[in-house]
Amino acid sequence: MKFYSITQNIARRTGIPRWGLHVIYWVLWVCFWGVMWGTFDNNYEKTFYIQLLELPYKLIFVYSILYYFMPVFLERQRYVLFIFYYLLILAFLSILVKFTWYFFIESIYFPDRPHSLIRLTDQLNIILTLNTAMVIPFGIKLTEYWLFQQQKSNQLEKEKLQAELKFLRTQVNPHFLFNSLNSIYALSLMKSELTSDTIARLSEIMRYLIYEADAPKVSIDNEVEFIKSYIEFEKIRLNEEVDISFSLVNHRNGTIPPLLFIPLIENAFKHLKAFGAEKPWIVVQMELSNERMKLLVENSSGDTSRQKRNGGIGISNLKKRLELLYPNHYELSLKNEDEVHYATLTIFDKALSHPQTKM
Repeated sequence: MKFYSITQNIARRTGIPRWGLHVIYWVLWVCFWGVMWGTFDNNYEKTFYIQLLELPYKLIFVYSILYYFMPVFLERQRYVLFIFYYLLILAFLSILVKFTWYFFIESIYFPDRPHSLIRLTDQLNIILTLNTAMVIPFGIKLTEYWLFQQQKSNQLEKEKLQAELKFLRTQVNPHFLFNSLNSIYALSLMKSELTSDTIARLSEIMRYLIYEADAPKVSIDNEVEFIKSYIEFEKIRLNEEVDISFSLVNHRNGTIPPLLFIPLIENAFKHLKAFGAEKPWIVVQMELSNERMKLLVENSSGDTSRQKRNGGIGISNLKKRLELLYPNHYELSLKNEDEVHYATLTIFDKALSHPQTKM
């Protein structure tokens, strides 16, 4: 992951090279303090001379901290060592600055003041001056470090979501295949003539699951065709013993994550198999528009007291995928009333246009 650089971003926007920005910063720094301190006695020659003599020490202090000790210690969360070396370098450079003042400044501009190589107040003033030079560069570097950590955290969260979505998606195929094979097994036990036709239809469905539904997104048209194939598969398996109605209103193009709707439709057939009414039936209605995508599934479910209200693995999987892909932009309702099971899924337009993450 690339480290975010504020100066590099400014350089890209202004066309000024990074080294040029550093030069401009230090020129402005010398000018600012030279003018500010020069206003006290109108001796600008003295203040600019002092600023230029101190500048090499400030450069050593700032760049050694920013480009060596911060990456080596602070960014690796070795805070105690960072503080130790920060104070050590600060103390060492303050002594060097004091030597410079003693030999090149005090004798020229302060001849009447008592001279001493060791004076606590002078050292404290020098330490304050060096730290002042560090404030802005250190603040920029800390901001860059914080932005990098945020970027890293967001990337890790995104990768975690992608991994979880991929895992959930891979669960769909085995679950679907398991239920389908159980259906074919039941037909084989009855030595039904429809067994071969059912296997052929299942082969077409599995081709979609393996070669198309493995992608993060599939076209809406292909997903709809898959749903139709699945319903035809179930019609063959049930030998028209169930009244099945399927209606589609499609005014939308584009792509969606695969296999979002099939768990609810599959769940309806599962209810029929286990808890078939005297005249079982299923109604599947799909509405695809620019404002929303909606699926309504109704089926006769017999004794609802014997059913799991929220479905099994497929429904649980669907809920997790929806929460990861479209948080706060979907509605899922599952309920039983008067021996009828209702399942409704609605995904709203904002979520369709801007899904939270890709699988």
